[in-house]
Amino acid sequence: MEAVGVEHLLRDIKDVTEGSLVKQISNKVLSLKALIERLSEISNYLELVLNKSYPMNNQIISNLQEIVNLLPNLSGEKTVRSFSVLTNEMMQTIYVASIIRTITALHKLINNRIDNKERELAIEKREHDKILAAQKKEKAKEEKSEDDKSEAMKDIDKK
Repeated sequence: MEAVGVEHLLRDIKDVTEGSLVKQISNKVLSLKALIERLSEISNYLELVLNKSYPMNNQIISNLQEIVNLLPNLSGEKTVRSFSVLTNEMMQTIYVASIIRTITALHKLINNRIDNKERELAIEKREHDKILAAQKKEKAKEEKSEDDKSEAMKDIDKK
């Protein structure tokens, strides 16, 4: 009973690497390369048969004819329309994703500009405060020196 439960659990667990987009794409590329290689072999064989370099094998020709007959008819109006709809849906998805990425980038740009402006204003305020503090300090020095001069004058007048 436990073995059956474990089997069910193992069947439900998916391979982590199986779902990766990179693996799917690489598998499709490898499949297409293999298909091209097989089609090239078939083409070479048919050319050799036409040039009478190889004898014609009815079993091979029969298999090739069956393969060609099993190919779907892609020129039908319904098929063309289905591919068009599917392509349009994919393009719409790509377009929406592009718009979302653009809006996100613009939002980040606006936030960045606001942050930079706030930093600039803070720096300007600090510099302005420093200038005001320096001016107050200078004014205080001048007032002190004037007070000192006036006291010195008073002292001189008293003497």
